[in-house]
Amino acid sequence: MKAIVAAIALSISAQAAAMEAFEWEVVNGFPLMETDHAKKLAPRAGEGMVAVLQRLAPPEMNTVMKENRANLNGPGYSRAYAQGSPRDIRIRVKNAPASAQCRWSVADTKQRALRMRSALAVKCADSTTLTVPMGGGTVSAASDELGARTETIVIDEKLVLGFGDSYSSGEGNPDNPTGWAFNELDNIFDLDNSDDERLRWAVLLNTTRVKDARWLHAGCHRSLWSFQALAALAYAAADPHRVVTFLFYSCSGATVDELISVAQQPLIDTTSVSLPQIDQAVADLCPVAPVKQKDRRLRCPKQMRKADAVLLTIGGNDAGFARVIADAILPSNGDPMACVIREFLGAMPADEAKKLIEKLPAKWAELQKAFERSLDIAAGRVFVPAYPNLLYDSQGKPCDEGSKAMLDGLKTLLPGSRFVLSRKKAQEAYDGVVEPMRVALKSAPQG
Repeated sequence: MKAIVAAIALSISAQAAAMEAFEWEVVNGFPLMETDHAKKLAPRAGEGMVAVLQRLAPPEMNTVMKENRANLNGPGYSRAYAQGSPRDIRIRVKNAPASAQCRWSVADTKQRALRMRSALAVKCADSTTLTVPMGGGTVSAASDELGARTETIVIDEKLVLGFGDSYSSGEGNPDNPTGWAFNELDNIFDLDNSDDERLRWAVLLNTTRVKDARWLHAGCHRSLWSFQALAALAYAAADPHRVVTFLFYSCSGATVDELISVAQQPLIDTTSVSLPQIDQAVADLCPVAPVKQKDRRLRCPKQMRKADAVLLTIGGNDAGFARVIADAILPSNGDPMACVIREFLGAMPADEAKKLIEKLPAKWAELQKAFERSLDIAAGRVFVPAYPNLLYDSQGKPCDEGSKAMLDGLKTLLPGSRFVLSRKKAQEAYDGVVEPMRVALKSAPQG
């Protein structure tokens, strides 16, 4: 009888002492941003990015964007960030009693033990931070009370590249906005004084700028509020075991050639871009110095980290969309200032843009060849959203009916001129640019 009781007690003790599975997550699944900021901005379960933006009311929205500067390197990114480095994870033992202490250890995939930050025992039930190799490794926990357990940790490593123009870069939406000093005399739109001053259009003759806008890349007006950056962040947040390395090259004003063969010269900080966007990606991802070929494009002589997805918008500047809008809105009545601005912006009628759009399929075909040749990216991994129709509001009305105050405000700069996007001009721009671009985009490289 005593032997049976002892056996039962031993069995119960053994069951109580068994160590359960590990529970873990990566500390920062989107390391382009500082950890706390990435966590705050990441969508919660079942939440879209629109809901996130609604949840982050000002002034918090103006401070949430904070990049990890250590991951940047001039116009590109640090090698450790672009090519991958060890990852921090938070890990604990599920359902462990509060009294149990664990000693954690980490080995790489070849079972080579890695140096630990601390050899001190910690409570098994509490999350502790461990550094594991990129992609994961073998993690072990040993406890006098619970015994030992070993698990293989697999991190879902993804590389996403962002290429394109102002629609991709986040133009008009800097990480932190410009600060302006307003008073009643400065307000050319006669808005109510209770209005949020940040919403006022800042083409004001006597307005004082008190703080410059802050960008991820000032020359390109590249912002973490870009849809490309937010999409990559949302993808990272969807899985606690995922790390997304996002290499972001989109630049306001870019054309197809400036992705493939020509280094863009931004209007601001003209030396901030030194390579075409694809070549910059090669330079960042190549584990050795890339080689310049006869066509002056870069080639990596070693195996590079392969991209899982490419986010792309390009072609709007090749088609002269902004020039068509300038032609539609700016008066052509001989006003000297209007003539200067029209010339500076290269105002162009919509029918000329249509001819440029006809050349885009050949340019996109050349771009896809460049993706394949330089980065080994097949068309099925390229995602190209359509350009938005900026000529009409959500009610189907021309923009002049929804933005009359802004357009009328331009009269302060050009007295006697009438600024309006008429229904006729809007239709011409739609027929000449928006619809042809939508059709042409079907031939763009995309999955």
